[in-house]
Amino acid sequence: MVVSYNWFTFKFKFKPMYDRFITLIVVLFVFFLPVFPQQDYESMSDFDAMFDDELEQMQQMAIDIVSTETDRADEIAREILSQAKKSQVKYKALGYYILGEAEYYREHYDLALKYYKKAEPYFEMVSDSVRMAANYSNLGLMYLYKANYKKSLLYYEKSYGLEKLMNDTVGMATSLQNMGLIVGH
Repeated sequence: MVVSYNWFTFKFKFKPMYDRFITLIVVLFVFFLPVFPQQDYESMSDFDAMFDDELEQMQQMAIDIVSTETDRADEIAREILSQAKKSQVKYKALGYYILGEAEYYREHYDLALKYYKKAEPYFEMVSDSVRMAANYSNLGLMYLYKANYKKSLLYYEKSYGLEKLMNDTVGMATSLQNMGLIVGH
């Protein structure tokens, strides 16, 4: 004996099971859907942290080698700038700062000045006093090389002010010495 089912009889015969299945799908959808975005955000923050660690390692390597391997440091700095997201202002500042350092060691002072100036607003946004003081000091030096004593003094004073706030006595002494060089001209 062969029993033939069409869709209507199949649905009718298995209706209680069909209804339970649909109810289960709806319940799972309603209760578990909000969980998925939260898990995605958590994994994204882990990814962002890993990405920050990579950028941090890159910038540290570039800082370490900039005086001896300017081309490699320049390359790393450009990579940092290309990978840093808009929200990662710290790495934008560091990328431009490293480019400025590379140009300084190449004795391309106009380019160094350009990159230090590009780094300035980013350092101000992140309030990195240590690096901002170093950047101000470098800007003072670049303006000193250009014989723009007024701007040079301005940046050395900015550097001194930050170093004073941080109680960095060596940095304060260096800034005072640099200001003395300008006054001596």
